[in-house]
This record gives sequence, C-alpha cells and structure tokens, in this order.
Amino acid sequence: MKGKPVIAVCGSVKGEIKKGSDTKAREVGRAVAENNAILLTGACGGLPFEAVSGAKESGGLTVGVSGASDKLRHLEMHHCPTDAFDFVAYTGFGLKGRNVVAVRSADAVIIIGGGVGTLNEVTIALDEGRILGVLLGTGGIADALRSLLKKLKSNREYRVVYSKNPRELVQLVMKEIRR
Repeated sequence: MKGKPVIAVCGSVKGEIKKGSDTKAREVGRAVAENNAILLTGACGGLPFEAVSGAKESGGLTVGVSGASDKLRHLEMHHCPTDAFDFVAYTGFGLKGRNVVAVRSADAVIIIGGGVGTLNEVTIALDEGRILGVLLGTGGIADALRSLLKKLKSNREYRVVYSKNPRELVQLVMKEIRR
C-alpha cells in the first residue's frame, strides 16, 4: 500500500449512546493516529467526532466527508463544527451519498454503536469489499452485527474483525490492511 491508510469511523451520532462508548471512540481515534493512519468520518458529531478528538490529541490527520454542498449548509445540517478536521470535503450528495463517498474513500471502516445510518455504512462497506472493524460492547448495530451476518446467505467472504478493546481493534484492522 502506498501512502497512509485511511480508516473511516462510523457510529452513533444522536439517540441512545451506551455509557462509556464516547471514551472508547476517543481511544479508537488515538490508536488510529498512533498507527500513522488517516481518520475519516462523515463530518458529524457523536461517537465519530469523539474519535476525531482522540486522533487530534495524538497528532493525527482527520478528514470529514459532508453531505452538504458547503460549510454553511454543513453547519445547518449537522450542527457540528469543522475546525477539528484537517480537511472537509463538501459533496452535496446528502447523507446517503456522503456515506458512499466516505466508505469508498477508506481502506477500512470501524463502527462504534450505531443505528440505521451506521447500518447503511456497514452494508456499503461489505458490498465494496472494505475491511470492517466492529467495536463490541458499544451497543447498537455494533453489538448486533455478528449475529446478523451469520443469518445472511452470501457467496462472498467478508473481512470483519471484532474486539471489545479499542486499541486491539485498530491493531486487527491495521493487520488486515497490510495483508
């Protein structure tokens, strides 16, 4: 692989966020930065923003992919500041289009908690053949995914790794990227 790997972090933005998941998300961000990878999110708040904060604490590079067409519309749509990101791409594609761009721009996707929006990102990642890291114990789709994937009938082999430990999960994802 040439250049730095790109790891997208997706997960709960609002609604019920399992206690302690914010701390775990921040630890994921730190570990991504310490592994010299670029952290990418949907330029939103919640757990992905916690990961961005962790990456910045460790001197990491962060990229946001927004569904809005410009910064003003982004702020109206997400109510999330952009100053924590080193770069924000304004796609103008809305939330679902943003998800496609973000996942396709990443070598791997890590999910933390999450609801329907995160499930959308998961299905895109699986369909696009991306490595998927699942942080267990964070609620939402992250805790339901293993069971769900067992029920699906597919001829494809998905590259999915699981861990309850944020640092171990990032190590497993990095190992898959290097493979």
